[in-house]
Amino acid sequence: NAIRLLKGVESLDVDYQKGVVTIKYDPEVVSVQTIYKWLQMMIDLGIDYYDELKPMWEKEGDETQKIEAIWQRIKPVLLVQLTKLK
Repeated sequence: NAIRLLKGVESLDVDYQKGVVTIKYDPEVVSVQTIYKWLQMMIDLGIDYYDELKPMWEKEGDETQKIEAIWQRIKPVLLVQLTKLK
């Protein structure tokens, strides 16, 4: 969901076995450099918010609900960061 916040990103496919992420994007809308910057920003935010997000993930319960709770927490932060992306 986070990568799709970036305008021009059309789809994302993750192959966990191979450790490969394939991002389909419109080069008329977004550059590969901007996508790299956005990915790095998401990684940095994950590190910055790790202590807050880890307990949300580790608590008992449905995995889908945990993912949604984490997404609801981090999405507003990502939206702010998206406005800063150049």
